[in-house]
Amino acid sequence: MQHQIAKAPQATEVNLETYARRWAYEHFITFDVPVISRTMQLDITKLRAHIETHKLSFMLTFGFLVTKAINDIPEFHHRIQNDLLVDFDRVIPSYTALTANNIICFAKGNYSGNFNHDYAYNADRVARAKQGLDQNNLDKSQGQIFITNIP
Repeated sequence: MQHQIAKAPQATEVNLETYARRWAYEHFITFDVPVISRTMQLDITKLRAHIETHKLSFMLTFGFLVTKAINDIPEFHHRIQNDLLVDFDRVIPSYTALTANNIICFAKGNYSGNFNHDYAYNADRVARAKQGLDQNNLDKSQGQIFITNIP
């Protein structure tokens, strides 16, 4: 695969005067950390079997599904950036990886909605990050989510 870099997600300011969820924004913006977290159990038996049968990476496959879910819900594109509520045109994954020296690094992925394309692109990005190439460490774009495996 070419070592191309995908176009970064683009943000536009949300007009709070017409924003249907303004009340929620104004409520949570007062919090030190304006986020909500949820934990749930999922039965992924069939997904794991599919991944094993097709010799896919669990992290990249599950990461695609999580990123797809996030991109399917417009409100999950919202971020607070420079004290403004913004809407990203899409959200991309950023995968954590370890170098041969067990140094954590980040691989900025892509999300186009096409599993085969995104899987190949993201696998290449992770492989390059493991070699210390194309680091995402200093990227300030909030149009991404960080995906990691916890052993």
